[in-house]
Amino acid sequence: MASGSRYAPLAEDDFESEDPGPHTHPAPSLAHTRPASPTATLQAYPEIQWIYAGVEYDSLENAIRASADSLGINKQAYVDWAIFVTRDITRRKVVNVYNVLGSKIYEHWNNFLNECDTTHATFKELDTSMTGLHTKADTAGNLALKAVEENKQLKAELVTVNADLEVLNRNNTELVKWYKELAAKFTQLEQGLSTRTTLGISTTPVPVVSQALRIKASEPPKYKGNKGSDITLEQWLQKMGLWFRVQNITTDNDKITLALMYLEG
Repeated sequence: MASGSRYAPLAEDDFESEDPGPHTHPAPSLAHTRPASPTATLQAYPEIQWIYAGVEYDSLENAIRASADSLGINKQAYVDWAIFVTRDITRRKVVNVYNVLGSKIYEHWNNFLNECDTTHATFKELDTSMTGLHTKADTAGNLALKAVEENKQLKAELVTVNADLEVLNRNNTELVKWYKELAAKFTQLEQGLSTRTTLGISTTPVPVVSQALRIKASEPPKYKGNKGSDITLEQWLQKMGLWFRVQNITTDNDKITLALMYLEG
């Protein structure tokens, strides 16, 4: 809360008395010395001129004495009393004006200090808000940098994945091609075996193999699964590889290996 030094209102006693002797006069009333409202509009006070009968005098006392002489008032006590009363009224006016001005200045000073406190509090709030914004901006900047780095890594991984997909596509194309060739060979073989069986032509002698790998020339070996077959998957694949060679389907080891992998998968 803003605070300031309260001004001291003037009283008539603040003026040095210039009375020629003790006089009895009423004390200034509160209506004359009480400060007016700080929001009240001050009256304009013109420059004081002491004029009597068209003649300007340098002081109030001289103007009063001139008026007394012109009116034929010869008693000095009357003249002094008139001067004293007029001076007292003037002093009250001056005191009243001073108090009004002082009250308004004090009020305006307090308002100014209050505005300073409000401005300072607002500035502190803005400073706190700006600090929070700077922190959020730094965090957002760090997250953006992290996102950029992660994006670079993802792009590099994507390039690798695309390269792997191209290799897989090429291999798959080759596998499909070889599979079609093998299917065509199987078809030809079935037709040839059918013809030989019909005409009673014996099959071509085959190399001697072990009893476990011995197969019939007229048909490929069968595999009914782990539970329904009397041979294992590995033994069946070995028989198929031998059958490819015996039937002259292909003697290319790479093609046979790929075909067996395809059948196994």
